[in-house]
Amino acid sequence: MNLLREKQGGDMSVQHVHVVLIETASNQDFVFQSNKLRDVVGASDLITRVGTQWAIEAAASLGGPRKPENPIIKDRVDYLNTAPRFGAGSTPAVEPVVCTSGKAVFLVRDQAVGEDIVYCVTRRALEEAPGLTVRGAVSRPLSLDAPAEDAGRLVEGLFKEIERLRLDLPPTEARFPFQPMVAPCDVTGLPAEGFVDRGPEPVLLAATSIAKRKAAKPESRPEDDDWTSYERAEADLELNGLEIARNPRDLEDSVDWLAVVHADGNGFGQVFLNLADYCKKDGKARDYFDLYRELSVSLDLVGVAALKAALPMLGTAWFERRRCGDDGRWRETSIKGIPLAVSVMGGDDLTVICDGSRAVQFTKAYLAAFERLVEEKTVEDNANVIPTLVHKCEGKKDFGAAAGVAIVKPHHPLHRAFELAEALTKSAKSLVKEDLGSPGLTALDFQVVYGDTSSSLQAMRKEWKTETKDGTTDEVCLAYARPYVVSHQGRRAHLKDPERFDLRHFATLEAAVAQLRKRDQEGRPLFPRSQQHELREAVLAGRAIADARLKLIATRYTIDWTAFGGTAPGHAEPALFVEEDSRRVQERTEITWITRLLDAMDLVDIDPKRDTAGSQPTPDVAASGAAQ
Repeated sequence: MNLLREKQGGDMSVQHVHVVLIETASNQDFVFQSNKLRDVVGASDLITRVGTQWAIEAAASLGGPRKPENPIIKDRVDYLNTAPRFGAGSTPAVEPVVCTSGKAVFLVRDQAVGEDIVYCVTRRALEEAPGLTVRGAVSRPLSLDAPAEDAGRLVEGLFKEIERLRLDLPPTEARFPFQPMVAPCDVTGLPAEGFVDRGPEPVLLAATSIAKRKAAKPESRPEDDDWTSYERAEADLELNGLEIARNPRDLEDSVDWLAVVHADGNGFGQVFLNLADYCKKDGKARDYFDLYRELSVSLDLVGVAALKAALPMLGTAWFERRRCGDDGRWRETSIKGIPLAVSVMGGDDLTVICDGSRAVQFTKAYLAAFERLVEEKTVEDNANVIPTLVHKCEGKKDFGAAAGVAIVKPHHPLHRAFELAEALTKSAKSLVKEDLGSPGLTALDFQVVYGDTSSSLQAMRKEWKTETKDGTTDEVCLAYARPYVVSHQGRRAHLKDPERFDLRHFATLEAAVAQLRKRDQEGRPLFPRSQQHELREAVLAGRAIADARLKLIATRYTIDWTAFGGTAPGHAEPALFVEEDSRRVQERTEITWITRLLDAMDLVDIDPKRDTAGSQPTPDVAASGAAQ
C-alpha cells in the first residue's frame, strides 16, 4: 500500500482498494436440468452457497474476517456489520460488502488477494457444483475518497467484464464430453458418473445430479459439520421445532395441489444500477460501498421476515421421516411440518414450492408483509435503509413487489410450473408498473393448471378471451380479472387510474369467493356447483350470453351477484362483467370487460373444504413463532 501511494503521489491517508465481484450465471439452466424436486432444491442451495458460504470462507482463508459461526442469515448479517472496514486508519486485507445468494462483493487491499478469492470460489464450484457457472472479476485501484459516481461506474464495469467472460469461456456443456462413449444419466442425459440403487435397476446419475442430491440431503448425520439446505432455511425462519418439506414425498403425499410461488421486488434493480444517486450529497466511494452493504442486508432481512409472516397461512401437514440417532441407526417417525420447500430465498427474490390449496392466500400475506416491512425503520432488530431511499427526482418511495402463483397437480413437470410462475410474476408487474403507474404497489397473479398442459400463460389466457364488434365499438371480454393488487387502500391516492385499483383489488376476489362459499342451515352450498359450472361456460362464451344466463337464475339464489362483476350499464340488474377500460382508437371505441367468477371458482375448486375465504392463519404455525 505504501508503494502504491508513493507511485500515485496522492495523500498518504487516502486508501485505494480493488473491488472483487463474484456472480453465478445461467441459474435457471442449472436448476432445471432435472425435473426432480430434490435436484431443484439442491441446485438452488448450491447457488446460495456461492455467495453466502464459499466466498466468505475463501476470504477468511486469505486474511479476511473470520467466517460466521453458522451459515444462517442472522450470523451473516452480524458478519457484514462487524467486519473491519477500510478507512479511519483501518487497513484490513479483505472487507466484505455483499454476501448473498449467487453473488459476493469484497474490497481488497491487494489485487492478488482478490484474484485468489475468485480462484478459490470458482475452483470450489467446479468441484462441488459441477455444471454451475461461476465467474469473477477484480477491478483496477479505486480511491475511497473518489466521488460515489466513480465507484458506481467501476462496479458497472465489473458486471460488464463478467458478461464479456461469457463469450471467452467455453459453454458449461463442454465440461461433460461423451467421448469416450459413456452411459447417459437417467435424469439429465449428461454423461453418468455414478449410480444409486433404486428398485431392480440402478439409476445412473451425472456429476451435476450427484452434487445436487448431496446438497439436498434431507438429514444430516450427527458427525456432519455442514448444514443441509433445509436446516438453514428452518433456522432462518425460526420455526421453533417445526420442519419444512425435505423431499418430494413430503409434498406429494400430503397435498392435493402443488404451487410454485415466485416473487420479485419492484424498483430495487434501478436503485442498485444508480446507487450513487442515492448516496448523500457529495458522497464518496466509501459511502457508496456502505450503502451497497446496508441495502443488501436490509433486502435479505425484509425477504426473510416477510416469509416468516406469511407461513401461518400454509398450515401444517404430517411428514414421514427417517431419523439418524446417536448410534448411527435410522428410524422411521412421523412429524408435523409446514408444506413448504424453499428454492430461492435471497433479498427481494423468493421462489418456493408449497401447498397449492393455500398458496394464493400465502402469497397475499407475503406481499402485504413485504410492503409493510420495506417502510419500517428496523427489521429483525437491524436498521432498515430502504425507507431512506427516496427517489431523487419524484420524491416518493417506489419499492413494492409482484408475485406469480402456478398451481398444478403434484406430478406436473416442475420446470413448466416454474416457467409459468415467472410469466405470472411479469403479468403482475405489468399491472402495477404500466396500468397503475406505481411500482411501489404489490400485486399477484395466479393460474390453476387442471391438465398436463405445456401451454404458455398467453395461450391459456387467450382461451378465456372473446372479442366482438358492433358498429364503431370493439368489445373485449376477459373471463378473468387477474392480476390483483394486494396493497392496502391507502395506496390508492395519487394513482393515475384509481378506479382500476379498486376493480383489481384482492379484496374484491375475496368477496367473490365468500359468495361461492355461502351455505344454508343444512350446510349445503347456496349456489350449487352444477349451476356454477353452467354459468362458467356462459362466461366463456361472452358477456351477452353470460348476462342472459344470469338473468334466468339470479332470483333463485340469495347471492350478491355484483361481487363477480357489477351492475348492468344503466340498469339495477346484476351483471357478471364490469367495464374496466374504454378508449378511443382512431374512429373506434375499445371497451374491456372483466369478471371475477372464474377466478373465485378456481380458488374454491382447489380448496373445497374451506368454509370461508381462507384468510385466517393456522394456529399451529402462528404459535411456532414463525409469524413474529
